[in-house]
Amino acid sequence: MRMLLLGVIAFSVAAFAKPRKVVKHKFQINVPQGWDVAHKDEEADPIKLALTSKDKTANVTVMVVSIANFESAASILSATDARRTAAKATSYEKAKITKELLGKIGADDGVIGRYVQEEVLQKVIVVTKDRRAYVVIGAFRKTKAQELSRGVEASLQSFRLIN
Repeated sequence: MRMLLLGVIAFSVAAFAKPRKVVKHKFQINVPQGWDVAHKDEEADPIKLALTSKDKTANVTVMVVSIANFESAASILSATDARRTAAKATSYEKAKITKELLGKIGADDGVIGRYVQEEVLQKVIVVTKDRRAYVVIGAFRKTKAQELSRGVEASLQSFRLIN
């Protein structure tokens, strides 16, 4: 668990464009240099931003959903785990986000999960603030781990809530 938390706050040297702010949904995230950006604004679609590597073997998505006051980040991650189990994913690590890191992100509650699904490695960060849950998912193919993991990880680490 300690390695997971250190991995979240570790420094990464990936090259980035400017941070991408999505003011309407109150978040920002860094976009790896050369990646495609799709900004979605349909209210019915929970995916508000999708970042994709040029070769389409890695992506980062940000979903925003309204939640009840009592829903925790852990319960939201557990709900997404049910879908991963159906897709034969194996969870290999979960951890609560530290208060210090939650303060940097600007969130009230948070949890991280790491998964393997066939040839895809996936990291899911769920944070909550007020009545919103932000589900940030980074994924890349194992075969491209050397070249893409840094960009995905650094993008996930850059995620912040804004006012």
